[in-house]
Amino acid sequence: MPDTQIKICGITTADIYRHCADEAVDWVGFVFFEKSPRHLSYDAAAELVDTAPKNGPKRVALTVNADDDAIADILAVAKPDMIQLHGHESADRAAHIQQKFGVKAMPVIAIRTASDLIAATTFADRCEWLLFDAAMPSGAVLPGGRGEQFDWQILADFKIDVSWMLAGGLDADNVARAIKMVQPDAVDISSGVEHSKGVKSKALISRFVQAVRG
Repeated sequence: MPDTQIKICGITTADIYRHCADEAVDWVGFVFFEKSPRHLSYDAAAELVDTAPKNGPKRVALTVNADDDAIADILAVAKPDMIQLHGHESADRAAHIQQKFGVKAMPVIAIRTASDLIAATTFADRCEWLLFDAAMPSGAVLPGGRGEQFDWQILADFKIDVSWMLAGGLDADNVARAIKMVQPDAVDISSGVEHSKGVKSKALISRFVQAVRG
């Protein structure tokens, strides 16, 4: 089985970006959602891109129900390799974004019970990547990044013909168990490598990377 890829989401500083590169992290996530403590302005995103390490991690732009104008602006400043769709975007919307903008789209499948996996099949022939995350409580302001965890056993025997990431409540102490149980193509972490809300920790990132690859 290929090595499990690593995505560190919610990068906000050049220092942490460089650290992710030093740790050979595969993906970093830029958050474009104003209610998030990890939100990046367009100017901040452009500055991060300007100082990005050469041959560093690929970039994912996290969006929530963004329209075409917003997608165009994000592509211009962040130059992402993939757009993460963390709202209520349909398979048709994902396909439209890919066709119009020539960039990969990664829909997020919110999981509470096994029946939620049905949604994944609607995207299977439209997208190269999916992300499985814990469904947020009713009325939650944020669509993710809260450290919520779902029952990974739901994915234990799940098979789909696209690459996929596992997110939701991961940390250095549980990620090896999660990988062994469900064998994702990648793991995605945000709050689990923060020492305060929205503030990444180099030590926690390094520990997480070691846990994934150890």
